[in-house]
Amino acid sequence: MLQRIAIILGKDEDAQFYNSLYANIVQALQDEFITPNDRLASDMQTAHVLVLMSNLADERVKA
Repeated sequence: MLQRIAIILGKDEDAQFYNSLYANIVQALQDEFITPNDRLASDMQTAHVLVLMSNLADERVKA
């Protein structure tokens, strides 16, 4: 969302920063909560829904 706002305001440098920050956060969450076998570390349904709704999983994990 912050990236979109920065783009609208014409602040390209800020938009790049927020895009990079988002990518780093997603990667950190994936490293922490997705196993090497592309499965969620938790078997709870809530965890699965949150990951899918927040778009934190890539296609190999969504399958």
